[in-house]
Amino acid sequence: MTLVNSLFEIFTKKLEIMHKFEKRVLLPEGLNPIKSLKEYKEIGGLKGLRKARSMSPQELIDLVKLANLRGRGGAGFPMAIKWQTVKDDSCPIKYVVCNFAEGEPGTYKDRYLISKNPYWVFEGMLIASHVVGAKQTIIGTKEKFKNVVKILEGVIAEYEAEGVCEKGFIRLVQGPDSYLFGEEKALIEVIDGNGAMPRNIPPFIKGVNAVPPNLNPTVVNNVESMSRLPQIVTSGAEWFKSMGTEDTPGTVILSLSGDLKTPGMYEVEPGLTVREMLFDLGGGPVGDKPIKAVFSGVANRVLTPDQFDLVVDFGTLRADGVGLGSGGFMVYDESRCMVDVARMFSQFLAYSSC
Repeated sequence: MTLVNSLFEIFTKKLEIMHKFEKRVLLPEGLNPIKSLKEYKEIGGLKGLRKARSMSPQELIDLVKLANLRGRGGAGFPMAIKWQTVKDDSCPIKYVVCNFAEGEPGTYKDRYLISKNPYWVFEGMLIASHVVGAKQTIIGTKEKFKNVVKILEGVIAEYEAEGVCEKGFIRLVQGPDSYLFGEEKALIEVIDGNGAMPRNIPPFIKGVNAVPPNLNPTVVNNVESMSRLPQIVTSGAEWFKSMGTEDTPGTVILSLSGDLKTPGMYEVEPGLTVREMLFDLGGGPVGDKPIKAVFSGVANRVLTPDQFDLVVDFGTLRADGVGLGSGGFMVYDESRCMVDVARMFSQFLAYSSC
């Protein structure tokens, strides 16, 4: 078993226990993996898509704007702004892309979401496609995720067979095991048949299969972001805003790893502090040595103990120069050499990006 797979097993096992800080929306307690479209419909699947198709694109954008849904892939950019930009573009050809090229160290949430309920993300992709009038919607993932690829192929086949979408409307693209593949401009390059190197122009201006004068603007959101759409359409913006903070409504999925007693994945409402995240969810340090440093990504600034009372949401952490990122937190206690950690991060970035 590889280190990545063993960590994934640890993370998913922890979800068997409900914690007081958890608010499970995408990962409800006791939810067995959804293995068929029939099972998905039995828990309310496709209700959001049916309702969305009865609404105008602008009504849906206004709904997502009112909910203040922020992308869960890193920067926390408001999804409604991306959608509005692409919808309003005069180009007749548009695309929707789901970024499932997960590669940030310490982050495994998208792979887990797909293994638990892949139908949610495709329903979200179809809702987004209705909003912008997409010619096609594409999910890009890593070729090495072989078991998950089989799941994705099966769901696409079911959606087509049941008439949820036309044959060929949902496309699966497999790419390299590259950190850069997860960068949205590099993802578009791979979809176009090129290497995983970011282009200069963002997808909402120059998207999939762009040939001037048609630049094919493209919406790109990640798995968690897409998966939240059906529930927001079904339950409403006020329901979503009843959870979390004003800055970051809803829930977020956190991946805690490193020198903690209970590392794992936890779905929580934003608003808890870093300290509560580390000591209540994570159980505190494994031994008697205090926590020295926490990283929310290999390119983010370090969180030190004097910052542990910061609130976990996009705005608060960004204002302090840290960032929530994709929700993956790597924790190091006093026994760890920060020079070694810096070297490890630098080696990863050099190998992945240079």
